[in-house]
Amino acid sequence: MADLYTLREVRGTLRGLKLAYVGDANNVARSLAQASARMGVRFAIASPPRYQFDARFREKLKSEVPTSNCS
Repeated sequence: MADLYTLREVRGTLRGLKLAYVGDANNVARSLAQASARMGVRFAIASPPRYQFDARFREKLKSEVPTSNCS
């Protein structure tokens, strides 16, 4: 949440921003992805194939994203 708060503090709004994360899909990446989905921030992750979000988490995340945030 602190990362998103900092973005909001600097940019003034979160809507329309894209947050890029480089690293494995660990608990930090999962939390950022979920918080981003709820706050209208597009989230992108770059990680090696063996360290990406599993299909079950991706489906759960898609269900949390309002359709207006999908592109």
